[in-house]
Amino acid sequence: MPALESNTQYTAEVTTGSVEGMRHDNTKSGQRNLVPTPTAINSLPRSDTYSTRGSSRITRSIAVAFGQKPTLETDSVAFNPLDINKQRRVDLPSTLNDESTAIIFNPSQLKLQQKRYDGPRQRFLNWGLQHNRKVLEFVTAIDLINYLAYGHVHHKWVYSIILQYKQGILQLYTAEQHSQITSDPSYIKFVSALKNEAIISFDFPVINLQPAIDFILALGNNQQMPLLQLTQKLCFLLGITGFLRPSDIERINDSKTSVSDGTLRLVILAPKKKRSGHPIEKVVIVSEHSNQLLCPVTCYQSYQERFSSLSPLTRQHPRLSQLSYVPLVRNTTDHNKFIGSERISEHIKSILNLATTTATPSSLRTKAIKARAVGSTRAILAGAKLEDVLTHGSWASSSIFDTYYRLNRASATNFTDLIL
Repeated sequence: MPALESNTQYTAEVTTGSVEGMRHDNTKSGQRNLVPTPTAINSLPRSDTYSTRGSSRITRSIAVAFGQKPTLETDSVAFNPLDINKQRRVDLPSTLNDESTAIIFNPSQLKLQQKRYDGPRQRFLNWGLQHNRKVLEFVTAIDLINYLAYGHVHHKWVYSIILQYKQGILQLYTAEQHSQITSDPSYIKFVSALKNEAIISFDFPVINLQPAIDFILALGNNQQMPLLQLTQKLCFLLGITGFLRPSDIERINDSKTSVSDGTLRLVILAPKKKRSGHPIEKVVIVSEHSNQLLCPVTCYQSYQERFSSLSPLTRQHPRLSQLSYVPLVRNTTDHNKFIGSERISEHIKSILNLATTTATPSSLRTKAIKARAVGSTRAILAGAKLEDVLTHGSWASSSIFDTYYRLNRASATNFTDLIL
């Protein structure tokens, strides 16, 4: 592994000297750089004795040599005086130690990054072979533009997908090549043109959730329900009422779950979204429903009773392998196994897909409807405050919720009556 810095040792010795010599040195300090080189520091006058008289001036001169400023009130420095009888030694490490290497080159993080970009990279390399371009050795801005334009036209890649592909492809090359490509005028114009034509549509289909609700009511009592349907019901209710993603439900640390005063308190370990770049523990409070057949709290308790005789499961976090927790949702056939976010998503869709939509041809082309979006939109339409919805869903800003999750532009307020 290459060294981060040269293998040198810088040792400076500061010793006492005569008052006259230090005064002479101070007269010259205003004519040169106040932060001397190591040679200049070592060349200070040396003496074996320390003169009490004028010691503050000696300390001041040493401070000036190290770039510290004296106070206006006294002739000494503003900070603690330097210990002039001690040797000051700074060792510069030549290589990363084991602890630093383990943090920077964390295998789990590198594996996740590789997994994220494997698809875009491989498709780009295949495209280069088909067009007789040795893109693995070197790529030009024109190569990248032509590939992204091909995907945009023939595969209908939208602007956000193109940015994801671009980021994955540039990881193949050095920082210098990366800079050459992204600063190329043709590349800048290409990305700008794509951004200008990317229209953010709010023409979402209107969701009628009543058929899904009727289905849950028809399932009847939780105790008599098959385990598969109970699992589907639990995932659906948590997603709708807790504004949770499938990955959020997957990462519920059930060892911290509690039920108190009709509320279910869930702790989600390191969800998808971070805060200030840090993984978090997300807390979600789900309240009970007046109808027990629709109550997520009752459904959770019934689900836990099914496995009361089994020991809790323990698993590694799907993205941060150094973390472990007790998952909530188990496999419906092998109860000693947990399930991932994809299976949880299928459980949610099994009920959510029963909802009907009134969609225009354009809105049918939008992304799939998600329980997190349906639940939060219905809450807004029912009169919930926007601030409460943002808090419950842990959205960082109203613009994120409004752009990507709000499925209906109507509000609970009749503005016509208010205005006229």
